[in-house]
Amino acid sequence: SAPKPSTPAATDQVRSSGSGFFVSFGGHVATNAHVIDECGSVSIVGYGRADLLRVDTANDLAVLRIAEETVSRPLLFAAETPRLGADIVALGFPLGTLMGDALTVTGGNVASLTGIGGDARFLQITAPVQPGNSGGPLLDRRGALIGIVSSRLNDAATYEVSGALPQNVNFAVRLPL
Repeated sequence: SAPKPSTPAATDQVRSSGSGFFVSFGGHVATNAHVIDECGSVSIVGYGRADLLRVDTANDLAVLRIAEETVSRPLLFAAETPRLGADIVALGFPLGTLMGDALTVTGGNVASLTGIGGDARFLQITAPVQPGNSGGPLLDRRGALIGIVSSRLNDAATYEVSGALPQNVNFAVRLPL
């Protein structure tokens, strides 16, 4: 989410983009809490305004709902916990202002069953992700939901600490929590 200006004029409008996906035919959409953080309103391309139902900032999750039911097929949760090295696919809409509204699919593997500092709420993945991928689904090879793409390791901060640039170090919120 783009930061809001500290003193916006009445006509200023901050726009940011992220990804999300349907989890019910009732119009429920899952995304990351940081995607909708500080947003005065949320719109979903092709569906219009979405209402915020729940936010879990500790786990970086949010649930929205569009006004009408949808015919879009909701994603199903995986029956098993992902394995280390398992094939995964990340879906999303990265770099929205640059790339447009086309869905991007990237493949990779589960590189670690934990996030930074051994945080068990996250998975480390090798699928390339960019700003705007946040909130998109992370699927196993059967197309079942195993996580929500959340972030990538900050290149500059990692270089400052370690003297090396990270390569393909990305994270997803592990589901179910």
